[in-house]
Amino acid sequence: DLICVINVQHDCWRAKCSSDGKRTVRQEREDTSRSRPVVSHANSELYIVNTQALHNQRWIRVALPTHLKPSPNSVTDRASLHRHAAASLRDTK
Repeated sequence: DLICVINVQHDCWRAKCSSDGKRTVRQEREDTSRSRPVVSHANSELYIVNTQALHNQRWIRVALPTHLKPSPNSVTDRASLHRHAAASLRDTK
């Protein structure tokens, strides 16, 4: 049974795709002397699903195998984490 539809994107970062390709720019159906960079995708089965932005994320989480589910962050000292993050932001200014 079909429960929901999702959109997956190829994970260029983990697949180590490169942007070293070039393609000639066409204008009015003719090639020009200009070129633009093109991504050369690696042939892999690495994909990204942003479940936080989907209205059907609960169905996706049910369908995902355990090793693909994100583990919840366990922060025991939230105040310390906030102080460290604030100090880090102040240091970057």
